[in-house]
Amino acid sequence: VLSGGEKSRLALAKLLIDPPNLLLMDEPTTHLDIPSIDSLLEALTQYSGTLIFISHDVHFIRQIANHVVEVREGRLRHYPGGYQYYLDKTGATSPAEGRPGYESESSNKSANDGPSRKEQRRLEAEQRQAAAKARRARQKVVDELEQRIHRLEQRQLELTNELEQPETYANGRRTREINDELTEIAGALEEANRKWEREAGSLAEFES
Repeated sequence: VLSGGEKSRLALAKLLIDPPNLLLMDEPTTHLDIPSIDSLLEALTQYSGTLIFISHDVHFIRQIANHVVEVREGRLRHYPGGYQYYLDKTGATSPAEGRPGYESESSNKSANDGPSRKEQRRLEAEQRQAAAKARRARQKVVDELEQRIHRLEQRQLELTNELEQPETYANGRRTREINDELTEIAGALEEANRKWEREAGSLAEFES
């Protein structure tokens, strides 16, 4: 049984394999983890058709939107630019605020007491990017360790097969060389597997 995130990723993958000329997307980043959102952003920036989407993910909107349509009190208003253009034209500081004049006195006070909503969005976007970068770095370490373990195991198998050959026993020097190398490989494998378990555990924390 697929989870909500897995269903979303599967649906998006099917769409992007053979994309239509028009895409309608409702909250496309819902249920997606950070790496999946990054992959979706990369795919959509290369999409040549028309994309119409609804989203509360400000980072996603900033990266993708080049036109904004505001719906307010039953009316539509088109802004022929990206999200920052919309903010500049309306004076809004967050999707929830809309145009100035709609904030209550208490909301203005709380905004003055701490970081502005715009600053908060920027910090959240930076945190997402930093987390994605850290995850990619951790994944690279895990991949490199898996490749090293595979190479060591392959070499271990080759030496074991050679050691089992009757002609190998006729060469005492070669037998000692093989046994010495097998001992080194066993130690290297133990260390590599220990590192892999640690790094894979850290990687799993990013995905939990």
